Amino acid sequence: MKQLKPDTSDQGKKFIISDIHGCFETFHALLQKIDLQKDDHLFLLGDYMNRGPKSKEVIDLIIQLMNDGYKVYPLKGNHEELAQTGYGLRRYNMNKADGSPVDRYIRFFEDLYYYIELKETLLVHAGFNFETDNPYEDYETMLWTKKNYRRVDPNPHKRIIHGHIIKPLDKIKAAIQNREMWIPLDNGCYQKNRPQYGNLCCLELKKFQLTIQENVDEMKDWNDKFYG
Repeated sequence: MKQLKPDTSDQGKKFIISDIHGCFETFHALLQKIDLQKDDHLFLLGDYMNRGPKSKEVIDLIIQLMNDGYKVYPLKGNHEELAQTGYGLRRYNMNKADGSPVDRYIRFFEDLYYYIELKETLLVHAGFNFETDNPYEDYETMLWTKKNYRRVDPNPHKRIIHGHIIKPLDKIKAAIQNREMWIPLDNGCYQKNRPQYGNLCCLELKKFQLTIQENVDEMKDWNDKFYG
């Protein structure tokens, strides 16, 4: 079972970011904006690649942060699931990147988790199917669903924070302000210059505070639809 048990200490802040989609410059700018420290916890909800111009660089930065001792907890998205194939690795130059062995990226994909359970929160890329007997073993739903299932799970009072389902910024802000039980964070970062979209969102869990970073990547000729 790929469930991560993170450090649950109250030290530092708890940041949640979803669906970076190859927008490396935007991701880097957001990390600077939130001033990430080594005492903080950074939860990433998947889909680090595809559509934007620098998928490899995004993953390299995540790996670097982890190697440098930052508390980074990356989940698997549907794009990572598909990218584990040899063709997917070649598509993003991860089979010969800067002389790095391809095993580095294979291990990264294989070590990604499907969900994280915190004291009052469940983190997942897409969602959970609470209509099945084993919602926490339904990996396909966690990666792919676009449906918010009726809450009949063993943790009905835990808030679910997810990505995958692109929502306009006003909807994301309202869900956070109203402390809704399902909170989406995917604003379609790669959809630059589209009204109400094109931002990378970060929720700080302790203060329930949203930080927004507009897309600063060069997106011309991108919006890669290799994985749909």
